[in-house]
Amino acid sequence: MEKDFNIFLLIAFMLFHLVVDSLSMTKTNITTDQSALLSLKAQISLDPSHLLIESWSPATSVCRWVGVTCRSCHHRVTSLNISNMNLTGRIPPDLGNLTFLISLDLSRNNFYGSLPQEMTRLHRLRFVVLGFNIFSGKLPSWFGVLHQLQILTLGNNSFSGSIPSLFSNISALQTLDLSYNSIDDKIPEEIGNLQNLMVPYRSRSSTFLESKSLHLQVIQLSSDVESASLKSQRATWSNCEIPEEVGNLIELYELYLGLNKFTGSIPMEIFNISAMRTIELMDNNNLTGNLPLNIGSTLPNIESLSLSDINIFGTIPRSLSDCSKLGILDLGGNRLTGMIPTSLGYLTHLEYLILEVNQLLTSLSNCRDLKVLSLSWNPLNVMLPLSLGNLSSTSLQMFRARDCGIKGEIPKEIGNLESLMDLDLSGNNIIGSIPTTISNLRFLQHFNLRRNKLTGFIGDDLCKLQKNLVYLHLAKNQLSGSLSNCLGNLTYLQEIFLGSNKLHSSIPASLRNLKILLTLDLSSNNLGGSIPSEIGNIKAVIYIDLSMNRFSNGIPGEIAGLQNLVHLSFERQRTTRINTWLS
Repeated sequence: MEKDFNIFLLIAFMLFHLVVDSLSMTKTNITTDQSALLSLKAQISLDPSHLLIESWSPATSVCRWVGVTCRSCHHRVTSLNISNMNLTGRIPPDLGNLTFLISLDLSRNNFYGSLPQEMTRLHRLRFVVLGFNIFSGKLPSWFGVLHQLQILTLGNNSFSGSIPSLFSNISALQTLDLSYNSIDDKIPEEIGNLQNLMVPYRSRSSTFLESKSLHLQVIQLSSDVESASLKSQRATWSNCEIPEEVGNLIELYELYLGLNKFTGSIPMEIFNISAMRTIELMDNNNLTGNLPLNIGSTLPNIESLSLSDINIFGTIPRSLSDCSKLGILDLGGNRLTGMIPTSLGYLTHLEYLILEVNQLLTSLSNCRDLKVLSLSWNPLNVMLPLSLGNLSSTSLQMFRARDCGIKGEIPKEIGNLESLMDLDLSGNNIIGSIPTTISNLRFLQHFNLRRNKLTGFIGDDLCKLQKNLVYLHLAKNQLSGSLSNCLGNLTYLQEIFLGSNKLHSSIPASLRNLKILLTLDLSSNNLGGSIPSEIGNIKAVIYIDLSMNRFSNGIPGEIAGLQNLVHLSFERQRTTRINTWLS
């Protein structure tokens, strides 16, 4: 019954379309185009840049107005692009008189209300881009009579209701974006018959996974959460299996299924689509499977492979080194075992290698173009490679290998990593002192060597990182000596953790320069003398722990002026809350 009604509705629309088309051929011209645009201008209540106010004037030719393009052969408006102008207003019915319009882009404004049905007269339309507005009402079914539409972008609005089955009549449709509206999840089965559909962007239905459209190129069902201004809704796909029919979409090059709750096995057919550039399945904890051993030959064009936090088991195939275009490889949080193939180090485009939280052995030392290398929580049990400095002096920005059983000393070659911003080797068995070459890491922001067996002094070399260092964590080592007065030069520091070492002498008064410091932990050392009153100048501090030391003369009264302070620990075995202490 519903299908018969839809057929009737389509016939009615087509008859209406034919009548209007015949009338428009005799009655519309450049004058009616001008009237239609002036009617649109009259409906705009806010034009902060005055672009339309100043440009859209009857005194000048329509074809010279901002955002308007005319075709010279018939002197009619064929394109209207007034996107990203912060305009506020409604769309008048007169817009339907622009009967030669091919492209309409009103995106990234504040247009509101419903779309007028008179837009069915725009039968030449190929491109409709209305995303990032405040349009509301039912999703217009009359789009189904605009047979030449190739791109229909209605995302990030407030449309409601269900997707009309009449959309399946837009046979030329290549891109359909209905994301971030209040539209029902279910997509009519007929939509899958759109043979030219290539990009159903950010759809929230798994219908597209089983689509009969062999030209489908992008599927995005990721449950990503964007800012509230985008009216995003988080919806996860639970207890659904990824159908093996995905493997039939031979032109598919982007597949985004991350942040959902898909179950079952990863279809091996996904890894046989040779056009594939991006596969993203991360954070589907109930998925399981392994990587095919021949993945290097079946995915020759892969650029990004993100399979973290699912349940991949087995080994990392050596053939991945044949994926010469691979730039991102994220296999973290799985059950992978065996060796990390050293051949991955020769992938010249590889920039992000994330293998943390697995059961992998051996670390890499020959990746020259990496920006991010994360190996944390693997039982590597290796000596810290002396060739670490060969990782590229210009590329590596993050190196994390915490709780990996790493042994040995930090090589002086670490100073070659001049782009390094984040170094985390905490929770290992690293011995020796902090090399003086650490001063070469002038972009270093996060420095974490907590829970190792480091000895020696905290030298002045660290103080040379004064322009960027934000986080300094050297707690639970065997560092000795005094605290250098130059620590006060690290004016960007927000957190200092030096507890549980063998530091002695007094706290340098220069710490008063750390105006944005939030955390200061010097507990469980051999520090003595008076606590400098200058600590009262650290106005931002929230947490101070000076317990288990040998300070004298009590707490300076200036600390009472630290209005943000929540936690103060001073005595040998007692922790006090600042609000209790002040009372």
